[in-house]
Amino acid sequence: MIQSDYHIHSTYCDGKASVLEMAQAAEKAGLKSIGFTSHLPLKYPNDWTMSTEAISNYLLEIKNTQDAFEGIMAIFTGMEIDYYLDSKGVSNLAKEIMPKLDFFIGSIHTMGCFSDGTGADIDYTLEIFTQGLQKIYGGNIQKLVKDYYGGIADMAIQYKPDIIGHFDLIKKNNAHGRFFNESDSWYRETWMDALKVIQKTDCIVEVNTGGMMRYGKGMLYPAIPMLIEILKMGIPITINADSHQVEGICYAYPETEALLKEIGFHEYRIFDGFQWNGKILS
Repeated sequence: MIQSDYHIHSTYCDGKASVLEMAQAAEKAGLKSIGFTSHLPLKYPNDWTMSTEAISNYLLEIKNTQDAFEGIMAIFTGMEIDYYLDSKGVSNLAKEIMPKLDFFIGSIHTMGCFSDGTGADIDYTLEIFTQGLQKIYGGNIQKLVKDYYGGIADMAIQYKPDIIGHFDLIKKNNAHGRFFNESDSWYRETWMDALKVIQKTDCIVEVNTGGMMRYGKGMLYPAIPMLIEILKMGIPITINADSHQVEGICYAYPETEALLKEIGFHEYRIFDGFQWNGKILS
């Protein structure tokens, strides 16, 4: 049984339950170690990240929840921090907050911004994705995809996030090959190049079940061909549900664990507050 989840959201960002409610649900589900990872504020206006003003309360509430669950379940303070493709880096706020965290997830959610200053999100609506692809990339999907995976690789080298978030999120709006064929050689070469960079770091790639809850069983991040290569390359994994409500805690954990074992994985990483240790997939 998988006993951890280091990708948990709350009402501080786009979650639907409080820090305490999510912790209670995790404990009830049998988890022994969890981490909260609200979305750090973006430099673009949006409706899904936390506010800068809420950061101090966020850190305090997690500390209080840690105290309440002491000896029952380990709780760690994290954030999901965005890398920006247009500036090839993270925000100054991210650099300031990183030392205050136990760990952080590095992710890419946007391809840039529109002329009105709003973000062109990769994983928001199909309409926004399509507009961003046309207005920022001139409809060139290969350039966007290559920039995305190049950004993942650069993020791993520059900032060394503990966890690489939803590695192939770029596929979220690509149902039925709407924009590109995920079996094409150029696509495989592109994500393989990113994995080769990650392999040289200490970053962990998360196996993220959150998309399965929101978009169906086929939306596991990373896709199975990627997981096979991750195993071959010896890149460590952890399993996260990217939960935004209590019902999302541990979503699809049993079948995901079975899949990982079928592929050939024997362990995943858990955090003890100081380092990430291997734990056997039971």
